[in-house]
Amino acid sequence: MKYNTVLLILLTIAILHAPILTWGQYTDNPLKGQRWLNVAGGLGTMDHISWGVGGTYSKRGETLLTQVKLAYNQEFIESANDSCTSRKNRLVESGIMWGDGYAWKNGYVTGSLGFGFNVRYYCDDGDFEDRYISALTVGLPAQIEAGFYIGKHWTAGVVLVGNWNLRAPYLAPYLGVGYRLKKIKPVSYE
Repeated sequence: MKYNTVLLILLTIAILHAPILTWGQYTDNPLKGQRWLNVAGGLGTMDHISWGVGGTYSKRGETLLTQVKLAYNQEFIESANDSCTSRKNRLVESGIMWGDGYAWKNGYVTGSLGFGFNVRYYCDDGDFEDRYISALTVGLPAQIEAGFYIGKHWTAGVVLVGNWNLRAPYLAPYLGVGYRLKKIKPVSYE
């Protein structure tokens, strides 16, 4: 638990530091007006070792990156002291995050932090039989994404995701692919 908390604090500091790096720019951020979808998956730290997949819709507006996230995590390898091995623990999360990022000719990097809801499905050993319990909790999702462009619309990269919540906090490095949607054209009032 301490390991996850320390890593999530470092992730948060990195995300909050990213906008400071872009304040000194004299030109528009190359991500301005960009929209993209990203799907990623890999192994994480929820319930000892888990596997997870997630999808993110990202939109960089005038000054801020907004991301909407959906993710699913499931216990992969139980810990040695797991009291209930008859069912796998699961976490379904949704969230909205805000942050910033920067792009250059061949790649990009973004970071965001936000608010979300998590539904946790877990097994608990009861007096006579195991119980499978559902619980709703709030969480603080965070994400750092770095990748490179493959052609005009596709990207590939690494996504570091985390979610600090009261039921199943985790941190996970994922491999991801993305698809860049058409750039939003600014509205002209002339």
